[in-house]
Amino acid sequence: MVKKVSFGVFVPFYAFRDAVVPSLMFSRVRDVVLECERLGYDCVWLDDHLMFQNRPILECWTALAALSSVTSRIRLGSMVLCNSFRNPGLLAKMAASVDVISGGRLEFGIGAGAQEAEHLAYGFGFPEAGVRVKRLAEAVEVVKRLTRTPASGKPKP
Repeated sequence: MVKKVSFGVFVPFYAFRDAVVPSLMFSRVRDVVLECERLGYDCVWLDDHLMFQNRPILECWTALAALSSVTSRIRLGSMVLCNSFRNPGLLAKMAASVDVISGGRLEFGIGAGAQEAEHLAYGFGFPEAGVRVKRLAEAVEVVKRLTRTPASGKPKP
């Protein structure tokens, strides 16, 4: 059986250097995502950072939720979520919520995090890589277990 190849576009917030006002940044991201959908791309991916140098940047989950309300077909995801930024239980709930709001179009990717300055600026410690990877494995297990039950609260068959 031949599988269909999917094509996606990575839309990093930091690419919009001239959009220093956050509302303008969202408008530009929204327009790019809508054009990707119009052109027939399968998915778009945002970056999950809390800061980029000294410029404003949008929070990934909030932007994904907003984009899900203005798109209809294209899948939405992050490249990739930083495990350190959110409690795994909360992250599972956020993912389930965006998946419901988008009509099942969420793509979920998660990583251990790599930018020390960003972690420290927001009050998250930055342990050595081995510790971050172990925490990532634990978070993935928690998210998997919690997302097996849909928002209705009834377990999946």
